[in-house]
Amino acid sequence: MSDFALELLGYVASAFVVASLTMTSVLKLRILSMIGSTTFLAYGLLIDSIPVAITNGVIMVINLVFLYRLVSYEAQFDVVEVNPGSKFLERYLEHHADDIEEVWPGYRYEFHPDQLRLVVFRDMVPAGVFIASVEGATARVELDFAGRDYRDLKNARALFGRGRGILREHGLERVVTRADTPVHGRFLERFGFVRDGDEYALDIV
Repeated sequence: MSDFALELLGYVASAFVVASLTMTSVLKLRILSMIGSTTFLAYGLLIDSIPVAITNGVIMVINLVFLYRLVSYEAQFDVVEVNPGSKFLERYLEHHADDIEEVWPGYRYEFHPDQLRLVVFRDMVPAGVFIASVEGATARVELDFAGRDYRDLKNARALFGRGRGILREHGLERVVTRADTPVHGRFLERFGFVRDGDEYALDIV
């Protein structure tokens, strides 16, 4: 391998390590750190630097262990209905207002009688909220939001996957929502939502 290729490999490894430190998701941090340490391990072996190879080999093993723990860990999910005037819900929405604006532009919380308000807890930590207008047996989503540290699909599984029983308990048979971006649309389709004009619908009977 040429000197230029070796130097480029070192820069690539460094870029992955630096990028890992910018991640807010622990899972993404570990994945990028894993790639970076593996690349640095190869770099160390190619330049015959045993200290670089050993150090990054150890880091690689550490990343593997923590990745296994992250992937295999089964968090406990609880979905709790909250009252219309819940101060907790208002404070949660206020705290995450900027993040909510990014994924649900223009959303403003206004409670009304025909509304379902659910908070998703992960290991008893509030991980997201689901607010929908109830029209007969149909829930029309007003807000479906997960905090930055919990955007790994597990919240959605608690509501639309195996945990959809909480919706059935409220007599709901169908969930209707919108998707403002293609990414959001693909996300919904992963959970069985079907496009219906400008909206996406999921039958939960």
